Amino acid sequence: MKSVVMMFTSVCLVSGTAWSSQQPASTVQPAQPIAAGNERTLTCEVIVDAALDEVWEAFTTKAGIESWMVPLAEVDFRIGGTIKTNYNKEAGIGGPGTIVHHILAYEPHHMLAMRFDAPPEAGDKKLAENTWVITRMEPISAKQTRVTESMVGWGTGPEWDKVYEFFEKGNAWTLGQLKKKFAKPAHGGFELTQSLMEGLVGGEWIAEDTINGKTFRVRNVLEHGPDGKSILTRGWLGGSDGMWFHALTMIRPDADAGRYTFHGVNQDGLTSEGDTRATAERVLAWDWNTHNADGSVTRLDIQMEFAKDNQSYRMVMRPAGKPTATPIVDVALTRVPRAPEVFFRMKDSSSKQGVNVTRPIEPSLFPVPSTDLAPVVKEALIPGSPAEVFHCWTTSEGFKSFMSVESNIELRVGGKFEIYFSMDPPAGLRGSEGCQVLAYIPDEMLAFSWSAPPKFPKEREQRALVVVTMMLAEGGTKVRLVHTGFGEGGQWPEVRQYFDNAWGMVLGALTQKFAPASESSR
Repeated sequence: MKSVVMMFTSVCLVSGTAWSSQQPASTVQPAQPIAAGNERTLTCEVIVDAALDEVWEAFTTKAGIESWMVPLAEVDFRIGGTIKTNYNKEAGIGGPGTIVHHILAYEPHHMLAMRFDAPPEAGDKKLAENTWVITRMEPISAKQTRVTESMVGWGTGPEWDKVYEFFEKGNAWTLGQLKKKFAKPAHGGFELTQSLMEGLVGGEWIAEDTINGKTFRVRNVLEHGPDGKSILTRGWLGGSDGMWFHALTMIRPDADAGRYTFHGVNQDGLTSEGDTRATAERVLAWDWNTHNADGSVTRLDIQMEFAKDNQSYRMVMRPAGKPTATPIVDVALTRVPRAPEVFFRMKDSSSKQGVNVTRPIEPSLFPVPSTDLAPVVKEALIPGSPAEVFHCWTTSEGFKSFMSVESNIELRVGGKFEIYFSMDPPAGLRGSEGCQVLAYIPDEMLAFSWSAPPKFPKEREQRALVVVTMMLAEGGTKVRLVHTGFGEGGQWPEVRQYFDNAWGMVLGALTQKFAPASESSR
């Protein structure tokens, strides 16, 4: 069964979709919005069959962008620089339809943050100029890269929701184009398994039951990936108090082995993998393996038995290798065109308005990066959650809780990121006055400009870049700090050495904050 291909005539996207051209909506599905602070986050993810260097080039060079995203691009790649695109080659850069992307921050081969100016003809889509987009690239292997695109800064309300839905489709379509650029030829058929898997695509699968006197609901949506053969599934669980986004899974055919393989992630950040194949005329068996935070693996056997009309199935989940054990889950799901509204009511019903976004700092403050000075890279395992660590970096009270210094931190693009290491010197010499937030993803990443200490007066007039990422890991949160963008000549080598020492102490203080009382008192 082929997924429904929607046509929409005004697709715009920060990273590339045309403002005025007919494009099919991709079946690469973005995750549900995450409510955090004053904004939602629209996140799309795709795995491409290409090395990390190839993907970076595809996003940051004229030739790379024109090879998959748009027919015409102009690139001035630097902090404060621009990437200009146009789907109308005849109109040219600067002509009707030109989209201007402003580079906020970047970590070479890992992260690119941009905001954009929409063309006048964008209409109500110009509301999205208040957002910013962070594209992250993570090598899975020497030949595969995970690309995650997060669009941050969304408000709520009818106008915002309309534009959000527009970009939800457009962003997914664009990443689908990236996947197609690097796609490898697929193999054909294994009829029974393929037929049952294809039969899951389309509509929405729902279940509602009462367990221990409480309402329990399930909603699953399965759609084709950009190649038309892989399948993406999104699942929600919940009850009478609302739903939550439970899991996202990518399923791909392995024709030679007569099966489908899958990789997924759930709301706790735990990953799953395994395979599925037909074991009877209307039965799919799944070998499901979930990797837990403590390093252990939970292995499950899942069986889906379909009704003759293919409009319902029963799913039974048991511990692996125990076919007679009491089921962990035993639920019947039915296909409907669209789930009732109660299945869309999320637990977070925030109605906060849009974010007050200011513009980033003057691009001329950033020096031409040195080719001799490598970035400072520091990593630490912090025994706290990503949300707790993010709070420490992005609020004045949070920063003071582990560094014992005053600060003025405004969590918005262009907001202040001023840390006052001493209040004794005159204003302007107390710390990072004039530095600003360049981009962020709630609970995941923060990028900010950074200045040299006062003892390097010439270098202090300019700005470097710091990117802090937070990832859930066994034992807490893995924090990776990258300080890059040092200038040429002068005292920049001494500046780099200074921060090579300083950032280690900062992460040490952050680790100590979350250490158990018995350890912190030693």
